[in-house]
Amino acid sequence: MLGSNSNEYGHHKKESYLIVVNVCIYECSYVKRILQKNMNDVNSFITKSKFIKVEQVNL
Repeated sequence: MLGSNSNEYGHHKKESYLIVVNVCIYECSYVKRILQKNMNDVNSFITKSKFIKVEQVNL
């Protein structure tokens, strides 16, 4: 009886651990996506400003 109870406890512990891992993975991918979006915005801004500078030089 005691063995089955401890096994059940271990199973619940494992499940909660998996949930925590999944949440961490989700959070990390979410943060990474935001960072990538910001990097894309920054890169496009830099290329636009370069383009504008080039246009100004041509004028």
